[in-house]
Amino acid sequence: MTDSKKKTKTEKKGGSGKKTNRSIIDLLYKKLLREPSTNFIIVVVVFVFIVWMVIPLFTVLSGAVYFEGEWSGQPIVNVFNSTAIDSTGRVFFDWRGEQYTYFFEKSTEDLGGSATSFEFRDDLIFVSEKTLGIEVLNISNTDNIVEVTDYSDDVSSFSDMVIKDEYLYAAGGLSGLVIFDVSDVENEFVPLTILAEITNTTNFIHLSDNLIFLDKNGKGFIIIDVTDVLTPTITANVSIDTDVYDLAIQDNYVYIVGFSTGLMIYDISDPYNPEFVQTYTEFTDIQSSALRTQDIKVKNDVAYIAHNNGFAMLNVSDPENVTYIGDLENEVSGEKSIGVDIIGDHVVVTIINDIIIEYGVKVLDVTNTSDIIETTRYVSASYRTQDVFIDEANNRIFLAQEKGGTFIFDLSSPSVLSKIADYNDTEKITVYTFSGKNRGVVLNTIILGISTTIFSILLGTALAFILARYEFPGKRLVSMLALAPLIIPPFISGMGFRLILGPSGFVNNFILGPLFGSKIILTGFIAICFVQTSHFYALIYLNAFSSFINIDPSMEESAENLGAGKFKLFRTITLPLAMPGIGAGSILVLILAMEDVGTPIIFAAMGDIAATNYLTYYVFQKYARAGTAVIDPTVCVLGAILLILALIGFFVIRKYVSLRRYAMISKGRAGQYRISKPRWKLLFIYPFLIILFVFSLLVHVGVFLMSIMKTLGPRTAADIEFTFENYKLIFVSSIYNIPPFVVNTLVYSVIATVLIVIIGSLAAYVIARKDFRGKNLVDALVTIPIAIPGIVLAIGYYRSFDWSGIAYRNPNWFNNMMANVSSSLRLDPFIGVAVTLLVMSYTVRKIPFTVRAAYAGLQQTDEVLEEASFNLGASRAKTFAKVTIPLISLNVFAGSLVSFIYCLSEVSTTIFLIFEARAGTLTWYMAWNPLKFQIFCALGVILMILQVMALIVTNVILGSRAEAITGI
Repeated sequence: MTDSKKKTKTEKKGGSGKKTNRSIIDLLYKKLLREPSTNFIIVVVVFVFIVWMVIPLFTVLSGAVYFEGEWSGQPIVNVFNSTAIDSTGRVFFDWRGEQYTYFFEKSTEDLGGSATSFEFRDDLIFVSEKTLGIEVLNISNTDNIVEVTDYSDDVSSFSDMVIKDEYLYAAGGLSGLVIFDVSDVENEFVPLTILAEITNTTNFIHLSDNLIFLDKNGKGFIIIDVTDVLTPTITANVSIDTDVYDLAIQDNYVYIVGFSTGLMIYDISDPYNPEFVQTYTEFTDIQSSALRTQDIKVKNDVAYIAHNNGFAMLNVSDPENVTYIGDLENEVSGEKSIGVDIIGDHVVVTIINDIIIEYGVKVLDVTNTSDIIETTRYVSASYRTQDVFIDEANNRIFLAQEKGGTFIFDLSSPSVLSKIADYNDTEKITVYTFSGKNRGVVLNTIILGISTTIFSILLGTALAFILARYEFPGKRLVSMLALAPLIIPPFISGMGFRLILGPSGFVNNFILGPLFGSKIILTGFIAICFVQTSHFYALIYLNAFSSFINIDPSMEESAENLGAGKFKLFRTITLPLAMPGIGAGSILVLILAMEDVGTPIIFAAMGDIAATNYLTYYVFQKYARAGTAVIDPTVCVLGAILLILALIGFFVIRKYVSLRRYAMISKGRAGQYRISKPRWKLLFIYPFLIILFVFSLLVHVGVFLMSIMKTLGPRTAADIEFTFENYKLIFVSSIYNIPPFVVNTLVYSVIATVLIVIIGSLAAYVIARKDFRGKNLVDALVTIPIAIPGIVLAIGYYRSFDWSGIAYRNPNWFNNMMANVSSSLRLDPFIGVAVTLLVMSYTVRKIPFTVRAAYAGLQQTDEVLEEASFNLGASRAKTFAKVTIPLISLNVFAGSLVSFIYCLSEVSTTIFLIFEARAGTLTWYMAWNPLKFQIFCALGVILMILQVMALIVTNVILGSRAEAITGI
């Protein structure tokens, strides 16, 4: 034995008994090229995950206490302080809950009847009803006003309109600028064009020549060239620090008014470059001095202004030297002037008085500017006047009343306002609103994640048990439908939910409203939880089903032999043995529910304000649109909270699963898993399955229907029109120009998938085939990305690869060099387009699907085949390439296909890491342009089809081990 050991040592040193000298190059050649070692593979895998995942996550954690060279715990204190309010007005922790929010509320609502703006053309009056759309009335016979047609959708909020020639231009709120062809409204009244690139508060819209001037959320105005109504273009976007209530246009000047702004003038002779001229905030001749302006009209070099305390006239012939003409103060206590319109030598001023509850208009005679007098007025305690339209040719005034609808007055005599007609189609309905108490963005997110997980466990476990233990007619169809929720991303589910169950959805408009005079509205927490549960319960089912069918039947039979009843058997034996699978799916659901950013974005874009009170949306709103190198440390604190919760859950479940694996250790299965006939239980099984699939597939149906609908928001079945034009527009429309986004999506996903296959196959190989120190750590390292919230990784990338910001704050040769390198490699998120970061994020986050699938294949492949290759003289590299890879190729293909499909539909990291449209993906486009919903749903259907194909292929290849791709 001693001689054998000496011989071995001598062989290692060489024939002479001395240590052989090898160069570094020879050693690298031996190790890396001729026969790559396991250590090298491990080092590569670990290096990738440390640089691409661990370091960015560490920077998120450190960013909570260390920011711009200073240590501070104040951001953490601010987040956990229940009374702390940030710049957005949001509270992070509020254990008691905001007093103005509620879980359930019952109220009544006036359906229809409100009016906010008018336009008149050929005996037709167009009435905007804000969120209820636009209705067209025929007033040729004022004794019998008839509604000709109407238009509404689920997102638009129409408050102002203007007509020119054959077109009506409407400020649509979230829909931006909406253009209608009104040449034949009786046959068709639908949007001709929607400029969804902008949003506005719809305070005003004005038209001058071929230029539209649109409100910019009360902070400026946008100029849009509508020479070609099919392709309107934005020529200028003017931001104003103070408020903007309205504007008027004369010659080459635009006159802007606001409560704090006073009167502001811009030169628009070049509509692409408006130039500021002057601001007037007070006039000494006006008694109130400060010009708290509410509305303006300009005619013949005279500006007619309604301000808080009355009415004033200004000479604007010289915009750089505006002078006072005359004014009239409000004489009634508490009265405010909010609108002004001109008819001949008279001015109609809209007034409100919240003290004595009077609303309406008054008519002023401005013939003598030194003695302006009030000739008549109309006021009401019930109807708040929203807009005035003057039909000067017929001496008529139209009042848009907030609750009363349309009022028409005759103004033949300026001293008398006589009402000649009114129209009101108000219908009172009972509204049941389910929302959820606002407890701050952090608690809301945690409660949402836990609630979604609990409901998903109940539904998914029940479905898994039924399919695993009972044989009944239709079981194959049910097993196919059980995976249907996995083929649609939650943010697309949100669109389908709104169409079917939204405030103006099919259920409310076609069933509850007409039949029961009521409406059910799900918003905020309830709506998001509904959508997430309908999607994520399938993950619980997938894991629980595998656990149920893998339970050793002898253990259940033993319990029955000892007298255990059905319920006790399930409670004490079956369910505990299935808990590892249920637990694995549960933590995945918890993480995905808390990190879901797409669903809140979609709901918020469709008008659900309560959907903004969640951590993911807060981060999205906080810095995603800003595109600046300054990341608020509060964002890092919130990201750290989300990350810590996810990691705790992940490791607890993994530990729990590992501890429970001893439960069924035996020499072999005693038989097939137990299946029985349900008999009388079908009376409960079928109703449960019907309700479950109606509940979960409604959103799928909604997405498909929305993708083929011509317009949204139909009020009756007769209003529904279907078309496949939306699918055609995806690839041929110059308006949407979607093909570049498709190309970007495919390119990023293909590159990421190639990296996933290479790195994932190597990682799976060393984990399955090699024993080494730290094996469990490497296994956790390549599996844990499934638990990393996308927004947290995005924050980490911003902090880790912002070398331009680091070099700016601490200039030295190393930081400057790294800034240049990161910029050239497209790694710096603030320099150019960081597509490299996007591919890295795709690779890291989606690699567990391929790793687990490849690992499953290696477990099913006998090592004897590889050992035979070694015995025949093949190297490790050749054996891996020629033997191992072919044997597990189908598994790798299945896993990589799933990874590829999930890369296609990735939302969270995409919308945070890409700022420029030229580098955007489909999901980026859908997140940043959530307004043309039919087009987006058509894209969603295409993604659904791709995911169906991937799941079918994966299921065929992996069979009963399909649950392995969940990664836990």
